[in-house]
Amino acid sequence: MKITNTLLVLFTAFIFYSNVTKSQVYNIRASESDGFVSDPNIIDYYNPYLEGGLKVGKSAVDATANTTSAIIPFKLPPKPEGKLILSASLKVYVYYGREYANTNVDLYAMPYKSDSEIFAKDHYSGEFFADRGTDAGIEDDYFTKNVEIGIKDNTRYEVTSYIGNQALVKFLNEQYQSGAKEGDWIFLRLSVDNPGMTDANYFGIGSGDGSNPAILRIDYEHYDSAPAKGDMIIDVIGEIEDNGVYGNGSLSTNRLDTRLSKQIFEIGGIKEFNNDKIPELLDNYDGVAVIPFKIPYIPNNLILERVEFSVNIEEEFADWGDVNCDLYGIDARDNANVIESDFYTGQFDADGNSVSIQNYFIEKDATVGIITSLEHELLTSFVQNQYDMGNEGKYLFLRISPDVINVPTWLRVYISSCDTPNDLDKPRLKFYFLNEESLGVSKDKGISNISVYPNPVNSGIINVKSNSFKNNANVAVRIFNVEGKLVYKNNKISNGNNIQINIDDSLNQGIYYLKLISEENVSVKKIIIE
Repeated sequence: MKITNTLLVLFTAFIFYSNVTKSQVYNIRASESDGFVSDPNIIDYYNPYLEGGLKVGKSAVDATANTTSAIIPFKLPPKPEGKLILSASLKVYVYYGREYANTNVDLYAMPYKSDSEIFAKDHYSGEFFADRGTDAGIEDDYFTKNVEIGIKDNTRYEVTSYIGNQALVKFLNEQYQSGAKEGDWIFLRLSVDNPGMTDANYFGIGSGDGSNPAILRIDYEHYDSAPAKGDMIIDVIGEIEDNGVYGNGSLSTNRLDTRLSKQIFEIGGIKEFNNDKIPELLDNYDGVAVIPFKIPYIPNNLILERVEFSVNIEEEFADWGDVNCDLYGIDARDNANVIESDFYTGQFDADGNSVSIQNYFIEKDATVGIITSLEHELLTSFVQNQYDMGNEGKYLFLRISPDVINVPTWLRVYISSCDTPNDLDKPRLKFYFLNEESLGVSKDKGISNISVYPNPVNSGIINVKSNSFKNNANVAVRIFNVEGKLVYKNNKISNGNNIQINIDDSLNQGIYYLKLISEENVSVKKIIIE
């Protein structure tokens, strides 16, 4: 498992782009008009059935022993002009599986139309097919019974495989090419492949009018408005050594979750995990998620521009709670092992052992789907500091912590861990690098031992110190924004090893690149203006 994860990181890490490619992600909830249908030649009463959960199996809309299939409409979001879909996936919640549901469930797609109404004529059960007229086969055996025959299924989420994801991408791109537009509806169908399955047995699927609707994720190709030529993205998936850390203020103890291969993090109020104790005797703990990422080496002539962090929420907080989750950074270590001292819950910006990155990273009313960090500058500054300390190739850690202590038991949010089988849902860091040549900079003759402070800049004054500066030397100062546009230009005379740059309020908050030219030496430092 470790080898598979590492290979994926290496495969995605060294793809060069002619532009900075970012993804624009939509997590689309199933329509409340989803439902299940039976063969209209047999049943015409309440067909389709539009109330409550979805039913897939051999228990018809009139409760007779006829098959049903679930049809789920999704409303198409805006699509960036001229851009394709990079990835797509479907996630459904299976809340019930009867003891003798001896069938697999296949996934199909049906073409777009302008409304979300579903029809019984679109029912199908039987052997999987890749193409049947307008219907497209997406994934054979999308899911099946997850326990042995004779036992009710465990509740769980089911997500399309890599093959299913690719088929979804192909189908969705074809719909746009055929004229689909924002606001139109496409339809996904769940069908059993064994019409002769045991009577009165079926799977229950979360519906669009419930708390666990199906989610269609669409990841569109997207470009910055003015990208620099020759930029690069390194997409790093978290390491499988990721772990939950539990803390109990009353017991003054922290402990690691021993279930190392679990596919979710439980963040919030939890019970101690111990198979030898009955639930009433288990201690209450606060749970946090700690995720290690291997820091990639910066390729030649590239500068770190921005870092983004994303996770997938599998199940949201209960609506009776008042807990948010904050994001922190923990300095790099030689290995990816999470330790008990990584634990912290409580007020944001109060933990002295980590770097505060984003308050309310997961808000109490956050919904199921992918969320991405908003405080890019603080996260980027934290990662840049790891590079400045020489931590390339080591492992930095990001922690997601509740913002209160002693969270009520069962008040928690679930996010996908690095062990989840769907790569799209795994925690990930995206490193965006800017090509120095777009700023007219070469590393061949850099200014040595240079330091810039304060950084972030919050007073309008930038101090620069370097042993390469000679007293009364002429230093050309240039500041570029992230698009490579020159936004500040001046010449300074050094005072010993120092120069001072007064930018006042001339530059907006954001990330910039400070270019210094001294005699034949040129260097660039990234700065953040607050």
